[in-house]
Amino acid sequence: MYILIGDEILKAQVKDTNYFYACKLLYKYGVKVQKIAIVRDNLQDIAKEIKYFSKMFNYVFTSGGIGPTHDDLTYEAIALAFNDTLHYHPTLVDIIKNYFDLQDLYGTFPLPAYKMAYIPTKSVLKFGKDEVTGKMLTYPYVIIENVYIFPGSPVFFEKSFQTLCKEYFTYCKKFATTEIYINAKEESFADILRKVALEYSNVTFGSYPERNRNYYEKPEEIWIYLDGSEESIIMIHLARVVSNKLRYCSKMKLRAICFKSDILKSEINEFFNEIKNMYNIELCKLEYEENDVVRAIKNFTLLKPELRKLLIGKRLNSNEREIYNNLERLNDNSTQFNNEICKNPVNF
Repeated sequence: MYILIGDEILKAQVKDTNYFYACKLLYKYGVKVQKIAIVRDNLQDIAKEIKYFSKMFNYVFTSGGIGPTHDDLTYEAIALAFNDTLHYHPTLVDIIKNYFDLQDLYGTFPLPAYKMAYIPTKSVLKFGKDEVTGKMLTYPYVIIENVYIFPGSPVFFEKSFQTLCKEYFTYCKKFATTEIYINAKEESFADILRKVALEYSNVTFGSYPERNRNYYEKPEEIWIYLDGSEESIIMIHLARVVSNKLRYCSKMKLRAICFKSDILKSEINEFFNEIKNMYNIELCKLEYEENDVVRAIKNFTLLKPELRKLLIGKRLNSNEREIYNNLERLNDNSTQFNNEICKNPVNF
């Protein structure tokens, strides 16, 4: 029910992200994707696939092949599939005229850019709203029967596809999903999994091995030392990435400690608060006497018995480090983070 169109995908000249984005969003809304096809830039091939998908599935989504060049054939192929003609849609003509500033340029109508407005006569335009601004999107998706036609550019595709899912699938029943992480080889539990899958045929089971990736079984026992250095901030970011990967704890607060002496300056304190809000952190501030950091942390574990591991970002190749006091300066220097970062757990 999803068709990608373009030679550039089959030649691996472009890495398509639209199908991944669409499948992930559709699953979130409770829509099961049953088939994905990639079709070359050929009029007959595209028309044949559109016709087949339209008969087989309730919804068909396409992306790509609606640009201004000779190999953009999606609209023409869809018209062929549904025995329709093409016309210049006046709304699309105006959008393209304004977007490309074509009022008085390059000769008379129709210019090559207006090919993007040359769509099947029976089709309709659908504008969605930007979820952030609330304003109508500048470019629509096109509908003909049960086929929904989107641009190939992720910039336009993602926002439009979001609005479609919200409008059409908000009230669909959602999938119930449980993920179990097992530290074992697949062959050790394959027979058991097969028996369970046969017994509960209305449930979909899958096994997806991941190499070189370990998840701590009790994330609530992990704390992170935050001192404003790039290493500690990257550690916070990585921890949030992993917690988002584990759906059951994606909304859980990260836990971090810092020392009050690290945030005496108002600008650093403000920066810490930005990090705290951005990454949803429970931040505890410790006091300690000079050369007595370990004792301060040990005392803290008495108050927080759930603290079992403390993660500390460490630079391997250099002793140099910089304390950051605002996000803008951190972002400016982010391209310089070429050193490998490792996690050093301190066990209690």
